[in-house]
Order: sequence, then structure tokens, then C-alpha cells
Amino acid sequence: LRQQQCYELLSNYYARLGKMDKVNEYKELNNKLIQRQQQEQQKQKQQEVLESQVKEKDLAQKNTSKQ
Repeated sequence: LRQQQCYELLSNYYARLGKMDKVNEYKELNNKLIQRQQQEQQKQKQQEVLESQVKEKDLAQKNTSKQ
């Protein structure tokens, strides 16, 4: 979050200075950072779903082996 705020601040400051190349650079870096964060969140959700499925299958196997 801090890195994202820094990129936003730098982008704003360079915009005030009229240096659009730097504005675009920091906006792109910020966008890439956001994309990485979203990918990490998606991976985390996928991992949680998979772990849940594994636990369910383990329980199902234990129940069938008891019978």
C-alpha cells in the first residue's frame, strides 16, 4: 500500500511539473503493482479453495473407510 501511495504521489508531483513521461512511468508502475496484488489475492483464494477441497476429500475417505 505504501509503494502504491508513493507511485501516486510521484505521478501527481510530476504532473504538476509537466513531466508527462515520468507521470506515465509511475502510473504504469502503479498499475503493474495493482495487477500483482490482484494476482496474489486470486492465487490465495485458489489455494484456500483447493485446501478446502482436499480436507473434504480426506473426511469423505475417512468416513468411507470407517464403514
